[in-house]
Amino acid sequence: MIDYQTYPRITGSLRAHSDIAERLHYRGDTDELLRRRQQSLNTNSRKSITWQELQQLFLKNNSNSTIESQIKQLRKYAIEFAGSESDASQIDSVCIYLFELFRNVNQIQVSLLKELKLRFPTYTQQLV
Repeated sequence: MIDYQTYPRITGSLRAHSDIAERLHYRGDTDELLRRRQQSLNTNSRKSITWQELQQLFLKNNSNSTIESQIKQLRKYAIEFAGSESDASQIDSVCIYLFELFRNVNQIQVSLLKELKLRFPTYTQQLV
């Protein structure tokens, strides 16, 4: 039960135009919990693509030598980000991460650079 002496009084208009009263009286609706669990399962079950599949997709749709050189360059950058001591699976995951990060980007923003710095502490701006 809620101890109303520890919470401030809620006015009628605040109750009418917000969900603060709902949050105070929330006791764990099972339907809501089931819905959130199902939603998290749906986002986690999303199919992820491997680096080899992504390479084949690029090469199948564009048989251009510039595509091959850009794929090699992305792999080289991934090795620099991950470190030369990383194994092939880690480098592949970094390649996919970099591709997904910069996929729809026309101009590099500071927020992307901060995200790279958080993910890869050895990152310097010379790599970008």
